[in-house]
Amino acid sequence: MTFTRVTLKVCEGCGGLWFRAQELNEVYCATCSTRLRAFPAPRSRRLAGRPRKNRRITTQHAAAGREL
Repeated sequence: MTFTRVTLKVCEGCGGLWFRAQELNEVYCATCSTRLRAFPAPRSRRLAGRPRKNRRITTQHAAAGREL
């Protein structure tokens, strides 16, 4: 006879209760996880705030290998 340890979890997507195997780290129920797979993966996180300005390199600093 084999036993599986489960925990009762609340889905972060729909708020429904579901059983999760104790060794897994899922946070969504089966229905929400299939729905979320349809969304594209995030590319990257952008930093908040203004975008950086492009600085020009002067000829003196370019010869020395430094940026202004």
